[in-house]
Amino acid sequence: MKSYYSSLEIDQSASVAEIKRAYFRLVRQYSPEKFPEEFMEIRKAYEVLSVDEMRKAYDDMMAHFNGLPEEVGTLLMEASMLFARNEKNKAVAMVERCISNFPDDSAASKALKNDLCIMYLEMERSGKAVALAEELVSLEPDNAEYKLLAAAACMARGWKTKASVYLGEAHMSRLRS
Repeated sequence: MKSYYSSLEIDQSASVAEIKRAYFRLVRQYSPEKFPEEFMEIRKAYEVLSVDEMRKAYDDMMAHFNGLPEEVGTLLMEASMLFARNEKNKAVAMVERCISNFPDDSAASKALKNDLCIMYLEMERSGKAVALAEELVSLEPDNAEYKLLAAAACMARGWKTKASVYLGEAHMSRLRS
């Protein structure tokens, strides 16, 4: 999955007029009848980048995932948009499929698992959230954020004692760093 800027073959500093020109040029090149997948990719990119608020949110999201492959940031952006539109199962399925493309200990895999865990919590799938959060903690035992996530997942599951252990460990991890 390419970034929206790559999809429109433009630079991140492109003006709204340049975005519009790129969109119409590419739509003529990739008609929806002959190239439905390419057309949808171009249209999605245009819909996000042509609206200032959406473009800013997209740029902020991509900055948050700085250092990760472009496709991971773009996928998480699309998943969060689906989630916000109440297409939660579709968003979760998208992230779940993508995780297998990366080694378990890679930064991309951890970012995807972190966001998926949060989605599970919001969907009240605490069992899956606990499993993912504990996997993240096992990958990075000193990461306080992962321990806080595990604590939240355990609380959602009703495991108060286990949650308090994770909270204490998170506090200790923060003190050490």
